[in-house]
Amino acid sequence: MKPTKNHVYCPASHKPKIMFATQKKADNFIKFNHDAILEESGIAPVRSYYCAVCCCWHVTSNPSQEAAERMDRRDQKKLSGIYESKTAEKVMNEHLLSMRQVQKQIESALEEGNEDLAWEKLREMRKLRDTMQRTSIKVLTNKITKKMREASEIYDRMYFILKYERRLAQYTDEQLQHLIDKPNKNKHEQQLAEIAEKQAQRRQQELMDKCAKLIVDNNNNFYSKLETGRVDEAEDTLNSMMGILKQLHKLGYQGDNLERIEAICARNQHWAKIARAVADRDDATIDAMGLEKDEMERVERWRNTYASLAQINELMGGIDAIEDIDELMDTIKVCRDTIKLLRKYIGKKFFKEYNMKLDQLTKESKDKQTETNDKQKKIQTTILLEIIGKIETMEVAFSHGDVSTCKKHYGECWNLIDLLDHSDEDARTVEMYVESWHDRLAAS
Repeated sequence: MKPTKNHVYCPASHKPKIMFATQKKADNFIKFNHDAILEESGIAPVRSYYCAVCCCWHVTSNPSQEAAERMDRRDQKKLSGIYESKTAEKVMNEHLLSMRQVQKQIESALEEGNEDLAWEKLREMRKLRDTMQRTSIKVLTNKITKKMREASEIYDRMYFILKYERRLAQYTDEQLQHLIDKPNKNKHEQQLAEIAEKQAQRRQQELMDKCAKLIVDNNNNFYSKLETGRVDEAEDTLNSMMGILKQLHKLGYQGDNLERIEAICARNQHWAKIARAVADRDDATIDAMGLEKDEMERVERWRNTYASLAQINELMGGIDAIEDIDELMDTIKVCRDTIKLLRKYIGKKFFKEYNMKLDQLTKESKDKQTETNDKQKKIQTTILLEIIGKIETMEVAFSHGDVSTCKKHYGECWNLIDLLDHSDEDARTVEMYVESWHDRLAAS
């Protein structure tokens, strides 16, 4: 009787076979069942053999040893094909997984607007696909063919997206919207509409991110204006920031830093109100706000800063009209001393134009002083030479007994001496010599 238990499908012989764990069990099966099987079916097993494919012992009715060797070679070839197929499937699975990962990287690069990176990743994907293609040609199985088809679909889809991403990047927002809203789209147009919609969303997100960044970037500018007493300008900056925030809310912005920019705007509103009260000397408003200790310290600093800046602006506004050099230098010194005190809180950059103007005025006043001194020195020298000339005339006249001429020039010398700068040593020497003529003339 034919056995019915322990049957498996043998890939090598392409039919059901009985599995035996050992050769002894297979041979015993032939020994005890051969006659019954032969009587029932007219054919019975005559020998056992090891099946490398099933990793067990089978029995066969073919007695030929030559046929056995041929079948062994067949089994080895089949087994090699199975191993090669398994290896190929593993390679295909690994490469297909890598392609899916690269696909995510391409999509991420597109979301970030990095088109160059997306194309670089597509080239990487193409290498994976080509490797899979070479593997699939060597080993043709349904599983491998299916994976190759999936890999090709992934690559073709990503290439299509990147190609049209580049083209649609040249479209205006209106043109993109036209593609999205077009009715009765075919398959190709539907794919384009999906790409256009994603690109439109990215453009809007990029615009909102830039607006959000603008608020953050303007924050330091806002406080710089408050610190330097430019409250009107700070309020204009704040109004611009609040307008941007309102527009972001309207567009449904959900960026990572939304809470941060909302907090920035709220805090800036608070400090703008305080700065306005300080600038207007509205102490009642400040008292009503119930400020903390550190906030009141800033208020006091702003009061002093605003007062000092007002003083500097007043001095700088009238400094060009000062003609007296000494008064001008005194005013410049006051301005520089005040700037030196304020630099601790405001910084050097704010006073750059002030310092440039003060440096220019200082240079001009020094040049003017030098020019005046040179002119005075020249006049001094001219007067001294004129007095010396008169003294020489007096000497000649006195030697001839012409006292009246001497007295005349003596009086003229004193008139000229009154015009001299007596801090000059030459002037004092000449004055002493002229004074010596007093006794000589009195004796004559």
